[in-house]
Amino acid sequence: MFSSRFRNVLWNSVKSVKGIWNGHNLKLNCFYSSTEYFNIIKNEEIKAFFNKLQSDELFLRNYSYSIKNPQVGKYVSKRKELLDNLSSLLDLEKVRTKEDVELKTMLDIELKEVKEKLLELEYQLLDAVVPKVPSSNEVILEINAGVGGQEAMLFAKSLYDMYCGFINYKKWCITTEEVGVSDLGGLRHASIFIEGHHASTYLKQESGVHRVQRVPSTEKAGRIHTSTATVIVLPQPTEIDVKLNSKDLIIETKRSSGAGGQHVNKTESAVRITHLPTKISVECQTDRSQIRNKEIAFQKLRAKIYELQEREQNTTSTLSRKLQMGTSARSDKVRTYNFPQDRITDHRILKTMHNIPEFLEGGEMLEELITELILESNKARFEQFMLSLKEKDFYSFLEKTFAH
Repeated sequence: MFSSRFRNVLWNSVKSVKGIWNGHNLKLNCFYSSTEYFNIIKNEEIKAFFNKLQSDELFLRNYSYSIKNPQVGKYVSKRKELLDNLSSLLDLEKVRTKEDVELKTMLDIELKEVKEKLLELEYQLLDAVVPKVPSSNEVILEINAGVGGQEAMLFAKSLYDMYCGFINYKKWCITTEEVGVSDLGGLRHASIFIEGHHASTYLKQESGVHRVQRVPSTEKAGRIHTSTATVIVLPQPTEIDVKLNSKDLIIETKRSSGAGGQHVNKTESAVRITHLPTKISVECQTDRSQIRNKEIAFQKLRAKIYELQEREQNTTSTLSRKLQMGTSARSDKVRTYNFPQDRITDHRILKTMHNIPEFLEGGEMLEELITELILESNKARFEQFMLSLKEKDFYSFLEKTFAH
């Protein structure tokens, strides 16, 4: 039904994770077929919304600003130009004589080309008007052992190794690590500061409770135990995003604890910072230098305050609630690793994979699953937008939002 050039544009548009594949050829289908997407573009609510953007310059400017996407105006302008061209060609077709075969042939070619360009542009416009979830190249990945004692700590270590493997696979960088090791070699907790292209787009799919079912190495009766670990992903904000006033902070120093030789317990290199307005407290004793630990603690504090602000904004902002896709709470069980069955099940998209050892290497299998989660999130984003357009008070609601 569509030319190969058009199908390529469609695929690149609906994939919605532009430029983050780093050359890996993943065999994944887009979340809508060409026919389904064609029907969406022809939807009356969608066309009415496009026409509203095109006819009301103030509405266009306010909407583009509210979703922080200046590209909307560019696409709307191009759409108007193509519609004007289409109207001119249709008028010319009405007045041509039946005997003018050459003109008919030229008009047919022009009409086909303009209609195809218009369809391509409307796909791009649809992708532009649906609010995006912000992406960051710097994130803090935290892993905390949950229910299950020593076995939960061993599982947390397995997840830590998996994500380190994934970071290496994606050619990202680990800038700082903070790790709390258990007696049996597991992890009580770990914080990893990561820098990489669209790191938050990938890693936020991992937020939540991960569950393992297996026979622990310490189990003598051969019984299967269930343990958990929690993964938290915090986009790293800039100092502009989160401003900290010194009067709102309590900064304390103390002696470090744990392994570290003579330096530990002899100098006050560990730092704890408490933010009084939010009651958020962070600690760091990663480095031998108090100055460096203070810098890291401030990074963690900004990330946690930023996350709190984002959560509060999503709760109070009706625009976000109506237009942005929902995200799973960290308390949700997102994935189960069943060792006796050699099975990984992601409960959000009901996908099951096998070969746990390879999956825990953090390579292509993990990226394939994360990519499917990204695509499913984008599908939910589009569907939520479509539902919003069907609401009777949609436009009056937007106007009220712009007024604030």
